[in-house]
Amino acid sequence: LAEDAVVTIIPAMEGDGVYNGHAEIRGWYEPLVSSKGVTALSECSLNGETVTCLDTYTDEGLKSMGVDFLEGDFVAVVRGGKIQSYTLTITPESLAKFPPPPTAVPTEPPV
Repeated sequence: LAEDAVVTIIPAMEGDGVYNGHAEIRGWYEPLVSSKGVTALSECSLNGETVTCLDTYTDEGLKSMGVDFLEGDFVAVVRGGKIQSYTLTITPESLAKFPPPPTAVPTEPPV
């Protein structure tokens, strides 16, 4: 990655989903590594400096939620042998794999 690289995750899993520079990007990657995350890029194509691939990702946390893997569109700009930026847009089909959030429990007793 270039020193001033930008990584964007859509939809954002935390914050605005944009990570700037090595320190922020490393902070985003560390939990993925600790949960034994594995990414595979396939169906890649090149158009000038832009690389487009299908990204398939899995980790222990996803598996514990019953989500086997996520897929998304990976688009990177590579210049001078370094990734300048990349955007990962998770597919709606992958987002639909997540279990629904728990139903809110009323905090006040019924009247």
